[in-house]
Amino acid sequence: MRPRWVLAAALALPWSGCLCAPAQASARPLASTDQIEAKAAAIAVAEEHTTAANRKAARSLVAEGDAAYRQGRYDDAHRFYDNASPNAPSAYAYLMTADSHWRASVSYGRKAAAPAGCRLERRYFVDDLRLDLNQGYLLGLRLAQIEKGRPLVGSPLLARARDSANCLARLADELTSEPARACVDEASIAACLGEPLLR
Repeated sequence: MRPRWVLAAALALPWSGCLCAPAQASARPLASTDQIEAKAAAIAVAEEHTTAANRKAARSLVAEGDAAYRQGRYDDAHRFYDNASPNAPSAYAYLMTADSHWRASVSYGRKAAAPAGCRLERRYFVDDLRLDLNQGYLLGLRLAQIEKGRPLVGSPLLARARDSANCLARLADELTSEPARACVDEASIAACLGEPLLR
């Protein structure tokens, strides 16, 4: 997911749980409620003017993303979901883009030979994670509340995505005070993601 919109500060939206701003300053803080709200509202308005051809393209890309995701091909799934949003944005595509991005990272780490140094350093990870929270999870969670028909509201997938976002936000906060070159334990990312959202 690169790049859509750079956001900044704390989030408090109408669902249980809290995605709180980090206690210490960071190069990329979490987004504010107003910023998320404004971006989600703009997306919802733009979606109303989406052409039939673009909707069809987005549905096709999401279907390909779902197929790849179920097969554990998270890199491919991420690409399909990410490409779906410019055609016809949806909360589902935003959330699955973020989820598949981190599953791809964890999957790669498990398959790759152990590096001599560190594969994932805190100084890069925290910014990358907060970028995905701002542009994927947080935006998708809010969009789910206002998009036409609200198809995800009340679904297990939305609840799971919210839980993952909360957990990943806490992880970013916890790592903020760590040395820049500290290694990130990828098991902690996997724990936040939990079981795949699709089976």
